[in-house]
Amino acid sequence: MAHPVKLDDILEGMEFASDEARSYLSKKTGEVFRISDEEMRAAEEDEPLVEYPDWQQEYIKIAQEILENDDYIPLPDKYDIHEYDIMEKFCLSINDDELRDIMYY
Repeated sequence: MAHPVKLDDILEGMEFASDEARSYLSKKTGEVFRISDEEMRAAEEDEPLVEYPDWQQEYIKIAQEILENDDYIPLPDKYDIHEYDIMEKFCLSINDDELRDIMYY
């Protein structure tokens, strides 16, 4: 059974996504993990964990899990969310022609 997910955790994961890291949601636990590109590369290349500090070893293990199974969902990053497209689709969805034209143009 899937665990509940806190919306705040999802939003925080999306907020802290950057060019150097992505956030992933665990379908099993409902937790959000931020995995850096360095940690993902270490997992992909199967580098020895002893070369990394203890705190980072845990994230590399999670990155390995992400690569090995589909128990994690990548959260959208800044390139996946297009605010203008969202607003445009909303405006075009309004049934009232006059209001739609005012909002769209």
